[in-house]
Amino acid sequence: MALLALLVAGPSQAQAALDAPAGQAPVGSLATTLQLIRHRWQLVEATDAHGQRIAALFVADAAPLELDFNASLVSVGRACRVMSAHQRVLADRLEVATFDIAPQPCPVPAQAARDVQIVRRLQGTLRLHFEPDPPLKLVLVNADGDRLVFAGE
Repeated sequence: MALLALLVAGPSQAQAALDAPAGQAPVGSLATTLQLIRHRWQLVEATDAHGQRIAALFVADAAPLELDFNASLVSVGRACRVMSAHQRVLADRLEVATFDIAPQPCPVPAQAARDVQIVRRLQGTLRLHFEPDPPLKLVLVNADGDRLVFAGE
């Protein structure tokens, strides 16, 4: 959908969206979608509604989870299994459908548990905003109040 909007917008509007300063794109706009697509997002912080660290999302000796976006999908990188879901940006929200997860076994129990935890926290409607201080950060907050912070690479 965002790619279609980009084509319809024309070169000057598309370039303006691409040139928007990091963190300054109005949420829900084409620029927000392009900001999501432009970066690989690495999980750097995860806290529950009480401010407690969600330790299950950080596994020793495992690379941090990553989110990759395209115009209609979000995928979780560095997970034990391949996972992706349809997504769309609406105003200050990110709507994430049910994840499709490859049925392969995960030999490391902590990584298997991490897969379950990230999917549980990312599905549904999440509040979305960017924090522009370098590095650019994507902040997602789910209905339970879990706050996931991803640094843009």
